[in-house]
Amino acid sequence: MTHYSIQSRILVGGFELLHDKIAEANVSDILVITSKSLVRHGAVLVFVNFLKSRYSVNVFSSLEPEAPVDQLDEILIRFSRPGIIIGIGGGSVMDAAKALSVGWQGNTISEFLYRTAKLPQDNIPLMLAPSTAGTGAELSFGAIIYDRVKNFKGGIRSAGILPEWVLINTELYQTASARLKAEVGFDCLTHAVETYLSKSSNAYVRQQSVAVIATVFHHLENATHGSPESIEKMAIAASLMGVNLAYSTTCLPHRIQYIIGPLTKTSHAQGLIALYKGWLPQVSTTTAFKQLNIDLKPFGIDLLREVPALKMRLDIDYSLTTLGVEKEKLDWIAGAVEGILNADPCFENTETIKNILINAL
Repeated sequence: MTHYSIQSRILVGGFELLHDKIAEANVSDILVITSKSLVRHGAVLVFVNFLKSRYSVNVFSSLEPEAPVDQLDEILIRFSRPGIIIGIGGGSVMDAAKALSVGWQGNTISEFLYRTAKLPQDNIPLMLAPSTAGTGAELSFGAIIYDRVKNFKGGIRSAGILPEWVLINTELYQTASARLKAEVGFDCLTHAVETYLSKSSNAYVRQQSVAVIATVFHHLENATHGSPESIEKMAIAASLMGVNLAYSTTCLPHRIQYIIGPLTKTSHAQGLIALYKGWLPQVSTTTAFKQLNIDLKPFGIDLLREVPALKMRLDIDYSLTTLGVEKEKLDWIAGAVEGILNADPCFENTETIKNILINAL
């Protein structure tokens, strides 16, 4: 695959930019998915009140981290099918809204997660306003959700769950703490590095990856301190990595994190930060990594040296031990990892994963 396109339309600015777009959708019922903290945010309150003055609006603001599938199925029962879904929040809210966009058509979200039902062709129109610059979930083809009963994390994947509109509103990103900005910003970096190195990559993806890696190293620290310019740069970079994920894949750290996260009750970004301690030295011997370092040379970036230094400066130098992983669990974790493993340039067998885990302790 050698093409690269952004199918959603992107706006940069305040919520007022969505007013006309919603009117043009010609709907009467709107479902807003957001978080407990953001539902009280001034700009969000004003926007929701504006919607309530013109439409029938339901607001669900109790979504828990990782978008639990039982909560999504609860929403299908609790509310009637809306004409449009608006998601305002972090990666879990983005994924929840995308998953719900195929709902209310006779199947549960659980059935889509476990692939016991086919995704419908007709989805509910989506508008997404991310509040964290990390996963790029607003523009990826996947909705990552969590079954907390079975302790399983997986994805619903289809180009059909892409939003019609994405709003980049820097005011929303300011609501995150400095540490959260740092952690999700590192997540953005992992998407750039891994979609470049993946065997599923292409020239367009790699070019975007190089640009975003440079953006992270030049702007993430300033973004954590609240610089509006740097926050906007990071927000756009994160969205672009959502597009990268549509045309490439992530590598072993993401596959392993899907096991680490539920096991340790830690966030997606925290798991990746810890796993890079073990994965980066291992993948650095590959031809793909050496080419990436060549492409980054004009920016003065040597990843094997700069990534650990960045983690130290941001005070997020986590290890698996920090997250609570016990050495006795490593064999089980390595055996439980599944997904597209061969896309990683350093993957050979389960021992590859075991070595990453050992070196990430």
